[in-house]
Amino acid sequence: MTKFLFSALAAGLALSAATPAFSKEVRITVDLDGIDLTDPMDLQLAHERIEQAVERACYYGTKGIADRIAMEACSKDGMDKAMSELEVRTNMAVSDS
Repeated sequence: MTKFLFSALAAGLALSAATPAFSKEVRITVDLDGIDLTDPMDLQLAHERIEQAVERACYYGTKGIADRIAMEACSKDGMDKAMSELEVRTNMAVSDS
């Protein structure tokens, strides 16, 4: 199963994934420059960027049902962790405004 690790960056969210296709850790940065996390439209844009990045990180081909299940588990894990990090950043932005 792919594991995601998140670390906060000044300009975005960074996530690391060990994808089965590569058997190594992959770092993906989601650019949040110019995103106002107190604005619902910007927050939706951040969510879409994260979703696209996680989808790309978790896609490693579908050779069968096992691959599909692994990709879905990878995506769920990545999105859960990314949304948790985004929630923390959003709460910080709201309290700072």
